Amino acid sequence: MDSKNLMTSFTRLAALMLALLLMQPAAFAETNYVATTASNVDISTDDLTSLLMPLTQAELVAEAAAWQDVLQRKVAEISKLEVQNRNASASTGLIGDVGTQLMDSVGAVLPAVVGASESGEGPATTQSSETAAAPAQPEAVKKPQGKDLNSVIALMRLEQGGINKRFGIVLDALESKGGDVKEQRLYLAAVSGIKLNVDDTSAVIIAAREWLKSKDGGQQLLINLLQFVAVVAAVLFLSRLLGKLTDRLIAKRPTSRLLENFIRVGVRRVVLAIGIIAALPIIGINVGPVLALIGAAGLVIGLALQGTLSNFASGVLILVYRPFDMHDAISVAGVSGVVSNMNLLYTTIKTFDNQLITIPNNNVWNDTITNITGSHERRVDLVFGISYKDDFGKAQDILRAILAQHPKVLETPAPNIRLHELADSSVRLICRPWAKTEDYWDVYWDVMEAVKREFDKQGISIPFPQSEVHVYAAPAQPEKKA
Repeated sequence: MDSKNLMTSFTRLAALMLALLLMQPAAFAETNYVATTASNVDISTDDLTSLLMPLTQAELVAEAAAWQDVLQRKVAEISKLEVQNRNASASTGLIGDVGTQLMDSVGAVLPAVVGASESGEGPATTQSSETAAAPAQPEAVKKPQGKDLNSVIALMRLEQGGINKRFGIVLDALESKGGDVKEQRLYLAAVSGIKLNVDDTSAVIIAAREWLKSKDGGQQLLINLLQFVAVVAAVLFLSRLLGKLTDRLIAKRPTSRLLENFIRVGVRRVVLAIGIIAALPIIGINVGPVLALIGAAGLVIGLALQGTLSNFASGVLILVYRPFDMHDAISVAGVSGVVSNMNLLYTTIKTFDNQLITIPNNNVWNDTITNITGSHERRVDLVFGISYKDDFGKAQDILRAILAQHPKVLETPAPNIRLHELADSSVRLICRPWAKTEDYWDVYWDVMEAVKREFDKQGISIPFPQSEVHVYAAPAQPEKKA
């Protein structure tokens, strides 16, 4: 081996040894880390979250194992008491030493369990012979009967609920740093849940009362509900404030009333919906599954309600392109009337005889829309017929005079009066004055009435269709000879 290869091997060996030296303290620290958070099962969730924040993945593994061990021991205690309770219930009414010994054993276990829960230490499994032989004091725990044991089991399950919650926080922290917590979560799910014996009313009442008094139970729920109500109230105030700001912006830049109503309602509802969804975690509802459920439900509903979505899309297009507005007189889908209401799904039209007709927006958008009041001015089209024997020039002068005297006929554009058609029974004149849209029918009816009165006064007849019938006698037929 030449000197160059020897130098290369030596360099690699030195680098490897240096890496091992650098890694050794960390590995030593990780393998010798002792879990600390599980020593106090009543630690607040906020403090627990803060203590878990700086820990590494390996340290969190140790913490998770410690909390799982605490949970496992608690579940084992509860399971043992449940077995004893069932055995005691089965032996109720029997006379003998077996029942007495069973109740004595239960009485010996409970003080140790209760003492361990209050001190935060592990369960005590043995007692000294002096303690067992000592006579019962008045202050000592009584031997629990069936109902008392059910109550103790219910209280211990409430304690287990607090451990479950904290164990879940540790698993969340470990999972966020890349740890595999599948098995721990399966175990937690298997032992979770508060199970009460509903046949024992006193146990249920005691469990409910203790849950209401516990920091992780009723007190925390009350605090969460108050916070949720406060956040919802703030969101309502914010939605109203943004709604007023939206109204001011719309007032500065006028747009269609349909779009104004949509923006006002939309801003308020969107802010309110986002605020409520953001506040759900305060009362313990995970927003992720809720949003996923809403998305899946939206997909299913969208497939089932394709026609409704089509109406929704047409409603958006109507709002954007604005072929009509609120209180406009329109003719669409074979219906004529005034637009009374509109949303993203349908349009309500009040007909001129005061009927309310609801039309899906898809039918409105895909049909020809006639906006009767879309313009400020309209032309009034009138046709009058006079007899062939009458002077049509005189009739035109009468029409000009009537239009000039009417206050609602516009001077600009100027009215148009012309000889229009030589019909079968009359000479037809067109009279086309202009008026404001809201004065259309007033001008139409007033001019029609004034022309009839003036034509009668001036001796101009308005003919009606006439037909001449000529009767010809048929030539007599020669009689046939018999």
